[in-house]
Amino acid sequence: MSVARLRESEWEIVEAAERALADIVPTLSRDDSGVITDLKSVKKRLAERGLGGIDIPAEHGGRGASPLAQALVQFLCGYYDVDLRDSAHAGHGHLIVKHGSDRQRAEWVPVMLAGGLVGIAATEPRGGTNVRRPHTVVRRAPDGLRITGTKRFISRIEEASVFVVFAREEDTDALRAVLVPADTPGLLRTRLTPTGLAGWSWGQLDFDDVAVPPTAVLPGFGEDAGWIFRSHFDYYRPMVAMVALGGAAWVFDHVVQGIRDRVDDGRISRPRDGALERLGRAHVALQSALLAGLAGAARNAQASPATHAWSAAIKAHGVDTAHTVVSDLMPLAGAEVFQRHTHVSKTLRDVRGFTYADGVHDALLAAAGRELMRTAVR
Repeated sequence: MSVARLRESEWEIVEAAERALADIVPTLSRDDSGVITDLKSVKKRLAERGLGGIDIPAEHGGRGASPLAQALVQFLCGYYDVDLRDSAHAGHGHLIVKHGSDRQRAEWVPVMLAGGLVGIAATEPRGGTNVRRPHTVVRRAPDGLRITGTKRFISRIEEASVFVVFAREEDTDALRAVLVPADTPGLLRTRLTPTGLAGWSWGQLDFDDVAVPPTAVLPGFGEDAGWIFRSHFDYYRPMVAMVALGGAAWVFDHVVQGIRDRVDDGRISRPRDGALERLGRAHVALQSALLAGLAGAARNAQASPATHAWSAAIKAHGVDTAHTVVSDLMPLAGAEVFQRHTHVSKTLRDVRGFTYADGVHDALLAAAGRELMRTAVR
């Protein structure tokens, strides 16, 4: 793999994102659990600063930056708050950007650039995210298409403007990815309460014979929605890892500063060797996982044959590393941070949420192992 480098214009985007986050985040209102109360407004404010379509191609109105630049922005977003994971990112909107028709892009990309969200509906109450055999069904009717079924544990159910719904076509048994606008009659939303990643709404979507036009099907890869799903998450999962690592990096900096403060004001004479050992181990773990996340984003940009194995493994490794670092360092910050409202406690909940969201780790690592066996060369 050739060495990936950022253009000067991409560094300017990353620096602009950091300035914007530094300006906006301290002004935000939070609830009793430390969760930002209006993330949608944050996304719109960042979009107004030109950060609504960082890696959307310029021909579609975006900035045309590489996934590598977007990955660095994701790290910054996680550093300020893990719930900001979609705030300067098209997120699941890339399903439309990459696999949509010209008509679909013309309708929805401007919404994304203005700060709108796209949700993805793949997980079901039975079978989890077995995307190849969903129980949700799309059937052809005289007036277009009709969708019936249930999707569960779906993020952004109240904020998204449109959902990409993965459903099985009744007549052909083929998997389809269908665009369903959030205001479509018959679409019922039920909010659930997560233990982490609570900034965006989360819950269940029920489709009661929901009508959509035939043009709602994403045409990418000749309508093979299994490949659409795989291709999208090959791109998306390293971004998840970068957000989680950003959150853990903030905790690391917070703990280091707290120890320095206690030395400076005389509360302790020096850190214990055990504390220093934890800090050293955490620093190396974060740096190595960060480099792996960037390598995964770069491989996706270069369409490397190993992209699928890298993206699956890096999501699991990056999130596991972030969770371990935050868990190990929390005791060094003192009992204060074990209160629910503190940012350290919130970050631990959010990172733990990522061990389930966007791919459970045992399945991801097994998928990476299968791919590596398939593509192995001596």
